[in-house]
Amino acid sequence: MAGNELTVNPFLPTNMADAMRLADVMSKGRLVPGHLQGNPGDCLLVIEHAVRWRMSPFALAQCTSVVHDRLMFEGKVVAAALNTSEAMERRLDYEFSGKGDDLQIRVFGTLRGESNAREVIVRLADARTYDKNKNVTAAWQKQPEQQLVYHGSRVWARRWLPEVMLGVYAPEEFSPPPPPRVPPAGKGPVVEGEAEEVQEQPKPTSKRQWLADLAAAFDEAETREAVDEIITNPSVQSALEKFEGQAYEMLEQIITKALNRTATTEG
Repeated sequence: MAGNELTVNPFLPTNMADAMRLADVMSKGRLVPGHLQGNPGDCLLVIEHAVRWRMSPFALAQCTSVVHDRLMFEGKVVAAALNTSEAMERRLDYEFSGKGDDLQIRVFGTLRGESNAREVIVRLADARTYDKNKNVTAAWQKQPEQQLVYHGSRVWARRWLPEVMLGVYAPEEFSPPPPPRVPPAGKGPVVEGEAEEVQEQPKPTSKRQWLADLAAAFDEAETREAVDEIITNPSVQSALEKFEGQAYEMLEQIITKALNRTATTEG
């Protein structure tokens, strides 16, 4: 596999017994993050991700935090996990265009066995996070392009390689979202629990109705760029995370249909 040759990491356990022993050792370390000290169970969770991503458990531990009782990973971790994944033919690449709120990133990568890159496009105004006072967080003020790389990598992974992202969250994903851009009536999907923020939709809609609205929005999207803008909408990304069973399958079918329909409009 081009560019992804890896050496064996001697710190990676090969069975559960070794993983548990390593978790116990890690939990006793003074230099591991405080939330892992004295918590072998949490250390085991870090080790499980390290084995899956073929990373050093101790290096990965330094990139974790806890928010709302969930283990969080720094933005760079997702890009690193993708770049070392056996499912990738080559590393992710990025292209920027636009300025200000219209700054956007094109993230593209090639899956193993394929010759054409798969891509997503994410707009800064839709991606950056805000603090509780609706101010842009410091990281997005100081390094908007770097933060867009991290965010775009997560969006790319959740669409094209979701198995890498199972149970993976970044702290900024739990920050209050920016004020929503209200779409024209009948065109914009509204996720349950978020409807009270949108004037046109004063009451939460059912998943079935939300999916129907989403399908209608995709039907009106004439280009791949328009489809990508809908997919990268925070409410759609939230649905990809939260929906399960039949609802998730329907959502996946709607997105796939829209991507296939606009495939010839790329470029």
